[in-house]
Amino acid sequence: VIYLLVAFVKVTFLLETCVKVIFLLVACVKVIFLLEAYVKVIYMLQDCVKVLNVILVMAYVVIFLVQGVSSLILVA
Repeated sequence: VIYLLVAFVKVTFLLETCVKVIFLLVACVKVIFLLEAYVKVIYMLQDCVKVLNVILVMAYVVIFLVQGVSSLILVA
């Protein structure tokens, strides 16, 4: 009977460690999902920077055109 009890205790310890390992794996998966979300945010920021660059280029073009037109008006 004592051997059976000892074996039962060992099995419960094994099950407990298995459960702990499963919890660790779940935590790892959660961390991976967090990293994935972080990467998506970085990509979104990169897209925002690209849009800002396009807006800046357009602003430079507009300023250049305005300067050109105003200098033409001044010459005329």
